[in-house]
Amino acid sequence: MPTNATTFGALITQVKQRADMEGSDFVSNEEIRTWLNSALAELHDIMILAFEDHYVNSDQTYTLPLAGGQGTLPATFYKSLGVDFESGGITYTVRPYSFQERNMYNSNAGIVAGNIATLRYHIQDSVIKFIPSDPPAGTATLHYVPECQQFATNGDDDAVTVNSKNKSVATGYQEYLVVAAAIKCLMKEESDVRMLLAEKVDIQRRIEGSASKKDIGHPHKIVDVNAGAHGDSRINLFN
Repeated sequence: MPTNATTFGALITQVKQRADMEGSDFVSNEEIRTWLNSALAELHDIMILAFEDHYVNSDQTYTLPLAGGQGTLPATFYKSLGVDFESGGITYTVRPYSFQERNMYNSNAGIVAGNIATLRYHIQDSVIKFIPSDPPAGTATLHYVPECQQFATNGDDDAVTVNSKNKSVATGYQEYLVVAAAIKCLMKEESDVRMLLAEKVDIQRRIEGSASKKDIGHPHKIVDVNAGAHGDSRINLFN
């Protein structure tokens, strides 16, 4: 795991250097901190799109059946990666359903070959919903991407390292944050930012190219989503 020991305060200094604003009070440190946080959120999304498994939290579980068929999402929830369901010592992969399929089990269409159709989940607003309304007893585990953590803009986090807030910002990736914030500084000054914009694009391409290959020893492969899925026609937990 990358251990980027660059501090937030050091990033502020680097931003001023790139914007040629050392010793200038035209842009405040608070503004730079805000822009660095914005750039960190951008980088968070870039890393997720390049390789979603950079951020995986699996600390949220739900004991089924739930009252009303739904549970509250974690406070730091950003995107879902998947749901597992454990019952009787066996773990299955739960498939999602779309909003248009929310009533799929409220009729005879929910009965397949004499068996009630399988457990599904849906992320909606701040809750996770499960159907059918009478699932078997068991534990559902939500695997999710958390929101990007932010640094305090008042200076309290200036001694905090980048890695402690964003564990997948490898050494060198912080240059994206510096350039992005420097662009904002120069835009406020109404200066030419074309060179830095081009540099930002180049850095983003490099990050996207490297972040997508976290396990370089094995190429990506086609995934058999049916293997271990809660929905195998041979499995019926509802009897």
